[in-house]
Amino acid sequence: MLFFDASFFMNGEIVTFTSQSATVLKTLADKRKLAPSDFANSKVQDEILLQQLYDWYIAGYLTF
Repeated sequence: MLFFDASFFMNGEIVTFTSQSATVLKTLADKRKLAPSDFANSKVQDEILLQQLYDWYIAGYLTF
């Protein structure tokens, strides 16, 4: 996963997120994982972001 400003690139797909959602994706890109606390602290409340993470999981781009 790569990012530039608010654009995120995952296996040829480009998505754009801003504010807190972008912060979560930048954490994922930098650390290559998200901790349970990233979800427990209500950082991830954007339904579109959650759907994107789910879509990437279904496509095999993300694992648990």
